Amino acid sequence: MTDPAALLEAWRAIYERRWTLVESVESDGRRLLVARVNPPSQHPDPTLSSRQRQVASLLADGLSQKAIAYELDVAASTVAYHVGNIAKKLGAHSATDAVRILAAATPHRLPRSS
Repeated sequence: MTDPAALLEAWRAIYERRWTLVESVESDGRRLLVARVNPPSQHPDPTLSSRQRQVASLLADGLSQKAIAYELDVAASTVAYHVGNIAKKLGAHSATDAVRILAAATPHRLPRSS
């Protein structure tokens, strides 16, 4: 792929977790990337805002609230606020219950690399 617009779209798809980077191989001075398409997330409540969906997706992936704050470049208190609202919308009694609901409703993904 040499078209800059196509390359940018491919990286956006990886960043937005629509694709998962499976392997990176260097050969003959070229880097080859292998990616797979992720199925769309099936969150139990379609009324989640786009930011709440981001937080919910990361929660379902097993990230801590502190790690989510770092990844989204927001304050930990902001993530806690979103988690509370997500829990209310899902009818969960706690953040832990919300994580269980999200994990059960999110398709299996490859483990995240550290």
